[in-house]
Amino acid sequence: MARGIRVEDYDLIDYQAWAKEGIKGLEKSVSKKEFRFYKNGSKNLSALTKDITKVLNHKHFIYHQQRPKFSDLKKAFNKRAVCEVTLDARTLDNREGFSLHRLVILDINDCQITFHDPRKEPRPARKEKIKLFKKAWLQAVSEPELCVYNRQK
Repeated sequence: MARGIRVEDYDLIDYQAWAKEGIKGLEKSVSKKEFRFYKNGSKNLSALTKDITKVLNHKHFIYHQQRPKFSDLKKAFNKRAVCEVTLDARTLDNREGFSLHRLVILDINDCQITFHDPRKEPRPARKEKIKLFKKAWLQAVSEPELCVYNRQK
């Protein structure tokens, strides 16, 4: 953000509570399952509290405490923003295994969406029908996220 990238985040986390109350604020704002995911996936969750406060106060950070919609993604993508989502890989792949998965959108048309899926090396560009993508992103994940990155003009 210090280099002129605006970050727009759509998420259900109450970042204000996290910044004010520390980990307890985060824990109150997400499901128990989501909190365990953050706790188990972070080396030092307490250290992130200071970073959250800095981010919230940064002029290039915009936060929407809401469930993202497909229209939010499409609108940002059509403005040539880099769009990153978190979805459920089990739903996407129709099999057991790793669950939450972050990926970057490469293209959207009327029928399908193309995204960078790092699990699909050596060809990480993956195409899926929009209906399946929405199911894996907006239905299968109880707290879906969308992060939009734009260069400031």
